[in-house]
Amino acid sequence: MQSEKTHHVSAKHILSVRCAAPQILRVISGQVWITQSHDAVDHFLKAGESMLLRSDRCVIEAQLDSHFRVAKPPQPKWHQRWHHHVASAFAQWGHRLWPG
Repeated sequence: MQSEKTHHVSAKHILSVRCAAPQILRVISGQVWITQSHDAVDHFLKAGESMLLRSDRCVIEAQLDSHFRVAKPPQPKWHQRWHHHVASAFAQWGHRLWPG
């Protein structure tokens, strides 16, 4: 299950966010300015745009009244299949070592 958090920031207000990187920030409405530690580039996003937060600390300033969501990125399909196969293989292996 994906954990996500929706934020509302009024125009010209600042929010400091600490989160387990990587996370995806998606702007739902408004426009935000984002700077994150260890990133020399500032980012400006408007409604409908998103970016990957690669740092555990970032500062977000709303240029307009803004809503945005921060969530863990989805796992790729190959990762889900791989995880299922590995779990199945370990279950079968364990069953052979400790039957019944």
